[in-house]
Amino acid sequence: MNRTLQIKLAIIVAAFLWSLWALWPTFQLASGTEGMSPDKVASLEDKSIRRGLDLAGGMYLILEVDREQLAASDMDISESEALDRVITVMRNRIDEFGVSEPDIRKEGNSRVVVQLPGLQDPERAKSLIGRTARLTFRLAREGQDFTSAVQRVDRVVASLMSGEDPADSLAADSLAVEATEETPLPEGLNAQYPFSALLGPFLYGYGGAAVSVRQRSKVDALLARTEVQRVLPRDAEFLWGTETYEGNDGSEASLLYLVEDAVSVSGKEISRAAVAPDPDNPPALMVSLELTRRGGLRFSNVTGANVGRKLAIVLDGKVHSAPNIRQKISGGRATISGGFQVDTEARDLALMLRAGALPADVKIEEERTVGPSLGADSIREGLN
Repeated sequence: MNRTLQIKLAIIVAAFLWSLWALWPTFQLASGTEGMSPDKVASLEDKSIRRGLDLAGGMYLILEVDREQLAASDMDISESEALDRVITVMRNRIDEFGVSEPDIRKEGNSRVVVQLPGLQDPERAKSLIGRTARLTFRLAREGQDFTSAVQRVDRVVASLMSGEDPADSLAADSLAVEATEETPLPEGLNAQYPFSALLGPFLYGYGGAAVSVRQRSKVDALLARTEVQRVLPRDAEFLWGTETYEGNDGSEASLLYLVEDAVSVSGKEISRAAVAPDPDNPPALMVSLELTRRGGLRFSNVTGANVGRKLAIVLDGKVHSAPNIRQKISGGRATISGGFQVDTEARDLALMLRAGALPADVKIEEERTVGPSLGADSIREGLN
């Protein structure tokens, strides 16, 4: 055998052996992962041939982005660039979620198509992709401010129930309120205190009023009415808390907060978010935040000027907690605790805060789950 042929044969053998070594993780995955540890499976998936949606199965989503919010976003960029920002945030979230080879692209001026091959937890993925994740720190109002707002709602709703002009009951407040054609008032309301009778006692330790979950729909219906919206404070709004509590009668209750509109610190000023053990409630978890230099200064100024008040931590329009400001907080650090039903909720929140908030709300227009059965046949034929 001449030397040239020997060299060719050596190259062929080396290429063949290298191919077997490179394909071995793919063969191992194809033969099944039963009995393997999660770390071992993850290592094999990282080294094996990537499978698309047609082979691995998974989820196909079409998302519609709110164009009005895109156009009105506070970023000094065009609508097209804002949509690119939506895609970037989604990609960052999905990459941390652990889906390999996701396909994310825009379609038209307001749609995003997402393909997630091999997805194992579709509900969690939809929550991560679709949540806006806008975080703000806002001061909560207690005492007379809360009571006054509740009393105004009581007087307006009581007037509507009696057929009177709501403006008459609020003449002393110099508020012009007109009755509007809306859905009927909820049934079973107290004639004199139709709103406050739905609320439980104000819990000063928590910063809100307890409301039985059975009464939440009535409270929401009253607060949504135009007449009620016109008499509420213009610089504050009622928001629900995320946690539920067990009342004396065994029923669940939520907390209703009155929160100022002014944002003390926003999620844009977060430089780092991580999950850590909650020292006040072991073995629960909390989300530890580090703020930018500018955010840390604002946080320090706000907490220093409002010692004794409660600072509501608001995520996507819901209050996660409203801790009391005991002293000026310097150093640019904050925590979010409470409201996490399972550990994954805290981890997902930290993930979304790291990836950033979406500049506009999104909703799922179309959703399809693709099974891997056809892909399995193709993989089997390819292996053979």
